[in-house]
Amino acid sequence: MYRMALDVTDIHNIIELLKRNEIPQDLRLLEAEFTAMTLFSGRTRGVPQEWIDRFEKESYDEVKLLTVYRVWAPRQGAERCPLKFSDIVLTVNDKLVTSMRDLEPMYTSKELKFKIVREMQVMDLVVPTVETTSMNTSRVVFWCGALLQEPHQSVRQLMEKIPSEVYVARKSAGGPMTQYGISNSVFITHVNDQETPDLETFVKITNDIPDNTYVKLGLVSYDHVPGAVSIKMNYHYFPTQELKKGADGSWHEIEHTKE
Repeated sequence: MYRMALDVTDIHNIIELLKRNEIPQDLRLLEAEFTAMTLFSGRTRGVPQEWIDRFEKESYDEVKLLTVYRVWAPRQGAERCPLKFSDIVLTVNDKLVTSMRDLEPMYTSKELKFKIVREMQVMDLVVPTVETTSMNTSRVVFWCGALLQEPHQSVRQLMEKIPSEVYVARKSAGGPMTQYGISNSVFITHVNDQETPDLETFVKITNDIPDNTYVKLGLVSYDHVPGAVSIKMNYHYFPTQELKKGADGSWHEIEHTKE
């Protein structure tokens, strides 16, 4: 039998907030993932000896370095996180980073000062954080038996670049998208050779397509393989509908009817 637990140190601050009846509303995150590496690997990748000595002296547990494992794909119109894959983290806000706990200032800071090693050189970066509320889904479109939305956060975490903000999250059995063999987790980049970079553009273009006619879709798969397929519209059984989240948190239904 395996017994696993979470170190209480990692949730101590949260427990203290809850005890004071303080619920944080605007938590923030870095758009990157990190993993541990040995000092030996860090030395071979350019970490200066004075920094190696400092980590050996100040680490309170296992002596290790943190390196960037993955950088998330940015949201539409946002700048990409300045961190890059394989960057080695030395300090954050002038504090030595010996474990993931040393990244906790990101939860309440709009930006952090990083000192890193990149391509054998020590350099400084200012890295912005993003609000976790911006990661929530606030709009879904039901079209031809498929649920379309902006790529959710798990998709952005696994991709370097998003082909389109029109993402097929789910399909209904018997709908045109299922009948014509379109998979889940693909991106719709074009409709009748017109680019669809976002849901707003997609809805505007598809609203002009008559019922019982064929429409050509340009697709890009989760692993960036392009494709194209034509499907026949069926508004009678699969009308175009939307769910939008308002500023007050309530959801509103919109149906795009065809005469």
